[in-house]
Amino acid sequence: MANSAAYNRIKRDILAMTSSIPAGSVSTYKSLAGHIDVVPRHVAYILATLDDTERALIPWHRVVSDGGAISTANKARAHDQVVRLTAEGVIPDQQRKIINFAQVFVEAGALDSGVELQRRL
Repeated sequence: MANSAAYNRIKRDILAMTSSIPAGSVSTYKSLAGHIDVVPRHVAYILATLDDTERALIPWHRVVSDGGAISTANKARAHDQVVRLTAEGVIPDQQRKIINFAQVFVEAGALDSGVELQRRL
């Protein structure tokens, strides 16, 4: 799937939505996935496999698990995500769950990403 037209479309849409999450806000894998009718793991996979240039340009750290948890198993990436979110005023607790999640969460459909709601037939 990595170089298929479908994969490229999904990646393009995920990166567009992720890029439109404002600083100080977060969205979830589930919300982004639901907007383009894929499973949350697809969103997580694409964000986890960004190259260094993409990681520098895309605010991947603003996407968290449902309920506001930072869920990556990669300890260095989790630490980087906590540091980046904290710098934007999004504060995770000791268990890496965002304290003010309800206030900082934004649904994918509310983002100004240009990505239309999608449904597979």
